[in-house]
Amino acid sequence: MASRIIKIKYRIRLLISSLMVLLIIFSLASCKKLELNSQWRRGNITIDGINNEWEEATTFLKEENILVGVMNDDEYLYLSLITNDRFMWNRVTGMGFTIWFDPAGGKKKVFGIQYPLGMQEMGVPMMGWRGSDENRENRHKIIEQSLNELKILGADKDDWNRMLVKDATGIEVKVNNDSGSFVYELKVPLMKSEQHPYAIGVEPGATVGVGLEMQKIDREKMWAGRGGRMRGGGMGPPGGMRGGMGRPPAGGMRGAGERPGMPEPLKLWMKVKLKSELE
Repeated sequence: MASRIIKIKYRIRLLISSLMVLLIIFSLASCKKLELNSQWRRGNITIDGINNEWEEATTFLKEENILVGVMNDDEYLYLSLITNDRFMWNRVTGMGFTIWFDPAGGKKKVFGIQYPLGMQEMGVPMMGWRGSDENRENRHKIIEQSLNELKILGADKDDWNRMLVKDATGIEVKVNNDSGSFVYELKVPLMKSEQHPYAIGVEPGATVGVGLEMQKIDREKMWAGRGGRMRGGGMGPPGGMRGGMGRPPAGGMRGAGERPGMPEPLKLWMKVKLKSELE
């Protein structure tokens, strides 16, 4: 009897030890940080939503199915996101998209740029539009209007400023959905100045936290009236990637239509080491 009790206690201790090991493994996995090195800008970068300046300057993130490119000079940080996910255009223009910066290199939402604002922000439902030519034309007009504005966000939820893109002095941003490729390009000042009132707050050579976040879906605002139906497919035609963008590993990027259902909103933090000209 005593030996049986000893065996049971031993098995319990073994089970507890195994669970603790698993918890440690999961904890380490959840704490894993994505670290990228910026490249020093050598040539001109035009923020036009075309990815032809990013050859050999991108990193492929397999889980997110996107190419991320980061460059900097002594005044600006340049960021690109490229994917052939045909759902991305609808999700970004519908839900809205924000790039966050933490000048301390962590994951704090200190300074953000929300662009596009998204149809939710414009007070327009994402789904339920009837299929008439007039409604489709109106939807495209609203999307175009939303691409003319952005929000500058601070650490406090009430600290934000909505303005025209052309009035965000020092900041340039553009999205494009051409030939099945979604391209996001951003140029943002590193340090604040009289010429650059909106900036990250870091110098070349520093490490900065960069967060990519889609706005959450508001289910009540998602549909227009009654009887709306969700339709699959993207707004842009499917197709391959365009322009120079570096090479993803074997297997490449997932093609259009390979992701069933509605994908989860993109949410990712990266630790980016900016380049110094002296390096």
